[in-house]
Amino acid sequence: MLKNSDKELIVVKDGVSRYIIVIPKESSEVEERAAQEVREYLLKATGSELPIVYEGSESLPCIYVGHT
Repeated sequence: MLKNSDKELIVVKDGVSRYIIVIPKESSEVEERAAQEVREYLLKATGSELPIVYEGSESLPCIYVGHT
């Protein structure tokens, strides 16, 4: 959960997330690895494994990694 002023951003609640991780269609190895690391840390911290998708297929709230 992130707090900004009086609003909360809840990425995972009770082990469930609606968020996805988005990387550029032509992502570099560094961008792909960064997205994997974000997913791994969130999994360790929350028990929820977010999917990684390519830019253009976003349909849920997103965490963007790289030049998107």
